[in-house]
Amino acid sequence: PPKLVVAMVVDQLRYDYLDRLHHHFTDKGLRLLTDQGAFMTFAQYDYSPTITAPGHASFFSGSSPMMHGIIGNDWFDKRTGNSVYCVGDESVTSVGIDPEHKDGKMSPRNFIGATVADQMRLRWDSKVVAISIKDRGAVLPGGKKPAGAFWFESFQGRFITSSYYMQELPAWVTAFNDRQLPESYIGKTWERLLDEKEYMGQDDAPGESVLMGEDKNTFPHTVFRPEKEPYEALLSTPFGNELLAEFAKAAVEGEKLGQGDRPDLLCVSFSSNDYCGHRFGPYSHEAQDITLRLDRQLNGLFTFLDEKIGLENVAIVLTADHG
Repeated sequence: PPKLVVAMVVDQLRYDYLDRLHHHFTDKGLRLLTDQGAFMTFAQYDYSPTITAPGHASFFSGSSPMMHGIIGNDWFDKRTGNSVYCVGDESVTSVGIDPEHKDGKMSPRNFIGATVADQMRLRWDSKVVAISIKDRGAVLPGGKKPAGAFWFESFQGRFITSSYYMQELPAWVTAFNDRQLPESYIGKTWERLLDEKEYMGQDDAPGESVLMGEDKNTFPHTVFRPEKEPYEALLSTPFGNELLAEFAKAAVEGEKLGQGDRPDLLCVSFSSNDYCGHRFGPYSHEAQDITLRLDRQLNGLFTFLDEKIGLENVAIVLTADHG
C-alpha cells in the first residue's frame, strides 16, 4: 500500500471542464491525473438529487443515500417534525470558537455505515484527517473516528471542529489559524489568470450574480468584508481553494501523514468552485478561471507532497460530488 492516500473532491467540478480547459492546465496539476492516471470516463451517481452531502457520503462509502441515510443537505424528519441538517448535532459543542456557536455543532451521527476512512483505520490503523471549507465536506469523508475533521467558519476566519472529535484544537491547527491567512485576502483583487480571449463565452452573461459587496458581475473582482460574515466573500473566489491547499500542507506536516509504515488518508474537499458556480454559472469566465487556478494550486500541493513523501508513495484520487 502507499504511504498516503489523498482523496480529493472538487465541489461542482463538471467533467467537461477537464476537456475544455485541458490545453491550459499544467503538467503537474490536473494533467498529472488525467494524462498519467487511471481515468474513469463513465462514472455516475445513481441517485437524485446530486448535491454536496449525498455526493460526499456516496463517494467515500460506495453506498447510496437510501442506505447511508444522507439523502440531502437538509431534509424533513417526519418522526420528529423537524428539519434535519445532514451533519448537524446539538449534542456536541464547537471547538476552536465559542462552544455554543452553531458552526461547530457537527458530527457524522446521521451517516449510516462505514466509509473507506473507517475501513482503512480498521485494516491498517491508518491516521485519517478530513478538511474542507464546508463542514459537510469534512465530516462525511472522515468517517466515524478520524484523527480529525476540520472546517472553516467565516465569522472569525478560523478552521474549527467539534467535541465529537476532540476537546481542543491540535497545536498545528491553532498555529495555522494564528497566521490569519483569511485576513490577507480581504481587499485582494481577483484578475483573470490568462488573457481574456482565452476564455469561452462572455463575461457578463445573463443570470450571473455578484460577489458579496460588489455591484458588477465582471472581472476584476475585489474581496470585500461583509459585516455579518467577514470572510464569506473570499469563499466564492480562488482564494478559498488557496486557503484550503495551504491548510492541507499544514495537515500533512502537523499530523506527520505518510511518515509511518501504514497508509494514511487525507480527505480534501475544495468548495470554492461550488460557491463560484452558484454565483456566476457553469459557463462563466469566473468558473473557468477558478478551475484554471485550482490546477495551479494542485500543482503546488502535489509538488509539496513529492518533496515531503515522494509521489511514488502517494495515491491520489479526484472526483466531484456533483456538477
